[in-house]
Amino acid sequence: MMFMSIFTPELDTVFNKILLNCLMERTTEYANFASDLFGIAKKYA
Repeated sequence: MMFMSIFTPELDTVFNKILLNCLMERTTEYANFASDLFGIAKKYA
């Protein structure tokens, strides 16, 4: 929580947008990875 108080609200918003963009770009990778895991889990369940 101390880490967040360093940033001003404006900078915090920019930081969050960058973070969100990184997540969005990787969402498809994670979704594919998750579906693979579910497929493996179903196979052995």
